[in-house]
Amino acid sequence: MDTKKVYKELLKKTKIRNYLVSGIGPGPSGVGRLMQNLIFLYKEENLKFIYKRNHISLSSLKSHKKYFYFYYEIILRIFDDILFKLKLFFIKDKRIIIIHPQTIGYKTIIYLLKYNNIFLYVVDNSFFCIRSYNVHPTYHNECLHCLGSLEPHNSCYPEPVMYFKKLNINYLKYFKLNSSKISFLAQNKNQKKLLIKHFGENIKVRVVGMVINELDDDINLNKNSKRYDIVFHGKSIIPKGIIYVLNLAHKLPQFTFMIPDLFANVQKLYPRKITNNVTCHEMSWETGLKDSVINARLVLNPSLWSAPIEGALLKSAYYNSNVGTVISEYGYEGEINIIRNHLRLSSDISIASEQIINFFNNS
Repeated sequence: MDTKKVYKELLKKTKIRNYLVSGIGPGPSGVGRLMQNLIFLYKEENLKFIYKRNHISLSSLKSHKKYFYFYYEIILRIFDDILFKLKLFFIKDKRIIIIHPQTIGYKTIIYLLKYNNIFLYVVDNSFFCIRSYNVHPTYHNECLHCLGSLEPHNSCYPEPVMYFKKLNINYLKYFKLNSSKISFLAQNKNQKKLLIKHFGENIKVRVVGMVINELDDDINLNKNSKRYDIVFHGKSIIPKGIIYVLNLAHKLPQFTFMIPDLFANVQKLYPRKITNNVTCHEMSWETGLKDSVINARLVLNPSLWSAPIEGALLKSAYYNSNVGTVISEYGYEGEINIIRNHLRLSSDISIASEQIINFFNNS
């Protein structure tokens, strides 16, 4: 699929100004990298970008006793939010692509929907799951309980924006009732299936792919890079599979694991002691992770939710022939076809560990 061609068709030059509105600006996160790529590719198009500034962690500032910057950050957030909403208030009769509605504000989206032609580019599952990543709060597996029903588990609370739970549910019910007014832009076929199952057969939805501008032909290794048997390529959060990988390390002490994050950050998430075969080292794609991925015997992208196209999975598949994912019902991992040796792992750790042993024995 020529994603750029699809977007150019969508954003074809007309007398109507097109807008792209995101609650997350360009930066190191998944949506942040997507924004960087979109701005780079479409800055010459008839498209105006409006997005919020990226926040500095208040908890980090507080823990480092930077109290002046703590309160300054709060003030900056308030003024940025006011300015952001003012820019959107005056947009009427335009075509607007929306990215990450939770951080834009559901109330603001409802306002824009009344006066504009809205396209929602779907980056997560916040349209039916108040946690955005549809992972069960107890069992940590792909959860489809609220698909079409919007009746969250008692342990589920809105993320990453802390809306009141009932309010968040009411907003999602509003969008379900008014889904005919929205044009949905799905990343992949399975995400389109999710959208249809939730909103109904008659919604306007098309698959447009995802823009990624970080793949090149440079596969030269840093000579000082260490080789690990298994490299976890993802953010250290439960939906991305960090607990799953640490449990695998317990089951597979004969193999070395690498996690691209600080040991302290990883240990906070894990109720057991991290095993000695796990190395935790904070790094980004540009500061060593790319080398680790290229050099690994197996790269794991074990997202446990119904993940759409993830940049980390595409990069793993591009730079390494051996990539492992966890079997899902609606994840992109079930339809990707560019992985040469695709190991689709069971969600059961005991079975998955045997799969990995067999994989290494036969490769």
